[in-house]
Amino acid sequence: MLTARIAGALLIGLPTLALAASPACGVYRNADGSRELRIETTSTASEHTSYQAPRPLAFTQAGGTLTAYDLESAYSETWKPEDGGRTLRTEMGEIYTLAQSAQCATPPPAPASAPARIWPAASRPRPRPMSRP
Repeated sequence: MLTARIAGALLIGLPTLALAASPACGVYRNADGSRELRIETTSTASEHTSYQAPRPLAFTQAGGTLTAYDLESAYSETWKPEDGGRTLRTEMGEIYTLAQSAQCATPPPAPASAPARIWPAASRPRPRPMSRP
């Protein structure tokens, strides 16, 4: 009986724990204000600095960590949400704090799958037989 109550309490608490680890949408700034992370949706963000163009990012969540992917360079890093998602700590030790919250935008649609056939069968190029020397 006691085990069932503990298990029930844990199951009820799991969604709360998962939501607590999600970053809030809005603008996060590092300590000296030289970098901003703009969390735009539940899976997209952008990094802004004074010396480079904004970098588009995508992120996924697994447990209590986020993996952020730079969509231009394919570089990835781990972020750890803290303080109920109001602070993000990068794997390099940089801390971003929520400076301005915002409403989350609708995430972009998943990319459509590639068509099964690009060329109609009749116009598809045929492989050439290998010639022997």
